[in-house]
Amino acid sequence: MGQDGSPTADKQGRYPWEFWLVVTMLVALVVLILVIVWPTPKDLDLSKLSPEASSKITFTDLSNYQEKALAHRKDILSLIVTAFGAWVGAGAAYFFGRENLRVAANGLLAMRDLSGRERLSRTSIKQIPPTPIDWTVDRDTPLSDVRKKLEQEPARWFIPVVKKPDGTLETVFNVEALWRYLLRSSTGSPPSAPPAAAGTVSDLLQYIQSKPELSRFNQIHVTVPMDTTVGAATDLMDSRKVFLAIVTADGKPTHYFTTSEVRKLLLQAV
Repeated sequence: MGQDGSPTADKQGRYPWEFWLVVTMLVALVVLILVIVWPTPKDLDLSKLSPEASSKITFTDLSNYQEKALAHRKDILSLIVTAFGAWVGAGAAYFFGRENLRVAANGLLAMRDLSGRERLSRTSIKQIPPTPIDWTVDRDTPLSDVRKKLEQEPARWFIPVVKKPDGTLETVFNVEALWRYLLRSSTGSPPSAPPAAAGTVSDLLQYIQSKPELSRFNQIHVTVPMDTTVGAATDLMDSRKVFLAIVTADGKPTHYFTTSEVRKLLLQAV
């Protein structure tokens, strides 16, 4: 059956024979009902009786005849409706039951045969679900505050940087870059240079840009809207060789997910 409940035709554009059998029985039932209930002038034709016989027919006889004829029609109609009702019901139940079973079986087979890429292409980011972003910094944030936050929550491994004053996302960098920046004094920093911890996020970003070997710790993400599918976001991460996707709304970071959540989603779908 189609999505609107209509019967589906076969490959040659023909409906199954069970469908036409049900239609035929319904048409026959309607025709028989019309024949039985339709009034006919042949119920009692007085013109064919002799004058003596017609003179003996009273109004009571005519009324009794009509009542008997009506009762006879009702009995015949009850038998026909009962018989055809059972036949039509059985045929319709068989046809529609078979069609529903076929659609359900095809749906299960289609789900079983879906590849991992197809499942991801049909899954929205909301179904992962992504993790809310509860902390961001800007270029003026002191590195001492950033360090204190990371020491309190060592599980954090990336830091989103937003622009002032609209809060839109500017970049995301790995915390490894911060630790290397804070240790730069032990790797040949000039004695007159200010302490690294006294700087800001802007100083850290400039330091990352000046060190080509630290470029892998900057721009470690892709940005996607919430209505994007997981498959499209995964393809974007693969193309840029990153493992982090930042979900944005009007340019502002709201959630994130990684390839680890994508793998968990695939395992749950198996």
